Amino acid sequence: MSDAKPDNFAKALNIAWWTLNGLSLMGTFTGLVTITLSLVDQPLFARLGETPSWAAAVALAFAAALVIQIFVGGFWSVAASADRPVMARLLCLPSAAVASLVSGIFAAAFWSFTLGLTDGLEDIENDRRFLGILKPIDAFGERMNDVLLTMDALSELMRDKQAEEVRGVSCDGPPSGPGEGPRWRMRVRLTDEAASQAQTARALYDDAYDAIQLPKSVDDAAMAAALNKARQVARDTRISSMQRWIERTANDFRSDFSDPDSGTFVCRDAEAVAKLDAAAALLSAGIDLPTLPPRAAEVGFAESVSNSAGQVWGALGRFAGLEVDRDDEALDATLPAFYAAGLVESAIILLTFLRAYLFPGQRMLSSPRTMRIPPEDYSMVEEELALWNRLARDGSGVMWFHVPENPQDPSLRDRAYQIAYRRRMTPLSVGGPIDISQVAPHTAQALSNAADGASLFTIYRVPKRAATWRREAAAALEQIVARTVSKEQPAT
Repeated sequence: MSDAKPDNFAKALNIAWWTLNGLSLMGTFTGLVTITLSLVDQPLFARLGETPSWAAAVALAFAAALVIQIFVGGFWSVAASADRPVMARLLCLPSAAVASLVSGIFAAAFWSFTLGLTDGLEDIENDRRFLGILKPIDAFGERMNDVLLTMDALSELMRDKQAEEVRGVSCDGPPSGPGEGPRWRMRVRLTDEAASQAQTARALYDDAYDAIQLPKSVDDAAMAAALNKARQVARDTRISSMQRWIERTANDFRSDFSDPDSGTFVCRDAEAVAKLDAAAALLSAGIDLPTLPPRAAEVGFAESVSNSAGQVWGALGRFAGLEVDRDDEALDATLPAFYAAGLVESAIILLTFLRAYLFPGQRMLSSPRTMRIPPEDYSMVEEELALWNRLARDGSGVMWFHVPENPQDPSLRDRAYQIAYRRRMTPLSVGGPIDISQVAPHTAQALSNAADGASLFTIYRVPKRAATWRREAAAALEQIVARTVSKEQPAT
């Protein structure tokens, strides 16, 4: 075929190959210009003057882009040539892949502007800034929930101490005679006051919960309103009143109490003082609420290049089974740009092999890869997947991971929290653990059984990358088990 092929076909093939390399060079050059122009402010460039500095930066970017594109065309040509030494082809193959990857990253930034996709990136950047508000707001909600739980526990302790005083043993030291004496009257009063303070704490938590209901997307007015509500709760006079009652009651336990009929008396109660001190520390800790973040400026080439690089490396890392971050929304918003860059690079590779095929002995190469789990991590991955199967549930197209807060085995809670943190799951903003029977009664018993009898759970939303890791890790383990069983079977 090599002798009979039409010259026009060979020319058209070369023209197409060079045209695609030109497009790839344009994208790489455009992205590198953005990066190298930042060098203009460096002292070495500043000495040249504004115009020469700009020209030098552009020339440097063009040289780097040209070198990258030469590597793309040259390495792939060597890898595709059957008449080249096998070792040279094997060395050039990964080098060509890296050069195409680098070129594609910058080209994706170029195609983002060419296809008008920067508005989507701007929205995503605003959403990222919005996420910076969520953490302190959630922390504020958790703080108020802790206040509620602490005051409830204090109220319960006071009720228990009142019951003990029936026998005259609610204070440390020698017991008093049973009956309605000064210590009994003191206990009745503190029980009523603690119950009232617990009701105040619940009202504060309800107000805080209403305040932290932020909008689902960036809405300046709604976000500002939510933050103002939260600040009002943080400065509420009910908090200072609660602090004064706690301080006064703790001081009474440390010194003495006054009774209208019996005068002053002493009641040391280390347990009550410890609870009061814990509540005082919780209420006195500062509440750091965020400010409204500024709107993102118009996305430029630098942001587009950064996004392209992050998403490409994230996709490759996930494909290789590595722990990497990847913003699925940012990837989805710029998929057309990645498709365009990928099509150009793929067409270059395809035409390179097609040109080599016009010479005898050329064969296409492929090197599929699958997720790899190191042998030393088999048991760890198996244990994590087993816990996934116990605590993960699907619902309305979203996977939820349930971390038990009160299992019989406390280590179960710690292991589940480690998975949620490691897989970057997002907790529901409900102010703390919830009774699962109130949210999903039809699965409450199954979850409780799976979670060692737990009834309180913190629910996390499983991101796509974590769900995909679970699926791919399970498939990889199945292949490992299948290979192990195959090797262990006796030969027949």
